[in-house]
Amino acid sequence: MIATCPACATRYVVDPAALGQEGRMVRCARCRATWHLTPPEDAAVDGGVQRPPRYIPGMEVPPAASDSPQEPAAAETPVERAAQRAARANLPAVRQPASRQMLMAWGALGGAIVIFLGIVIGLRGPIARGIPALAGVYDAVGLGPAAPVAATSRPRTAADALAFVSLGLKLESEGGVPVLTVTGQIRNDTDRGFDLPPVTATLLDAGRKKLYSWDFDPPAAHIGPRQALAFSSRLSNPPSQVREAVLTFAAPRPGGP
Repeated sequence: MIATCPACATRYVVDPAALGQEGRMVRCARCRATWHLTPPEDAAVDGGVQRPPRYIPGMEVPPAASDSPQEPAAAETPVERAAQRAARANLPAVRQPASRQMLMAWGALGGAIVIFLGIVIGLRGPIARGIPALAGVYDAVGLGPAAPVAATSRPRTAADALAFVSLGLKLESEGGVPVLTVTGQIRNDTDRGFDLPPVTATLLDAGRKKLYSWDFDPPAAHIGPRQALAFSSRLSNPPSQVREAVLTFAAPRPGGP
């Protein structure tokens, strides 16, 4: 007969004769649980002669009955032990669904964490710009702002690639005439050089309304890769309401290159 542990579902092949007419207490060799095991009805004695015990090779059989719970015993002979190994190989595995579900849950959690970290690290530039407080967190763990993603094509003109930085306005009087000086730098952060077109300076009032504009030549005709050039331009008798200057490259003249 096949006996199944009610606690861990481990299965055993048991000799019904070892259980007696009323059954007996047995103990699971795997989880140590005990229960009362009774023989099947067809194991009863017929005509005073007990039926021969039925065995299935490879399963453990409990010892003779006693007053205390017993653990099923392994086969004693080499032939029986070989039969045990062969039978175990053919028996279907008894799996615990909960364990598989737990492994799948942990795997899904690990995958989600990896994806989250990839997003947080890969997009740290936009995240830090959107939430400035996180910039210090990235710096603290050694992850500075991400380098800008390389453009699919190189900048074609100076206006696309260059920037005006460190702008300043200074109003002075020379011989009783007010003079406005605009200073700053033209910076090239790319790996190629550019020919420099004229620069247009536009003066704005406090409401950013255009007051006046003029063109002036850059400090050099060409700017090299990773280079910055300082410039300065002066305007006599500027509008009195000027509060800001905006610098751009002048638009190409009609018929020009």
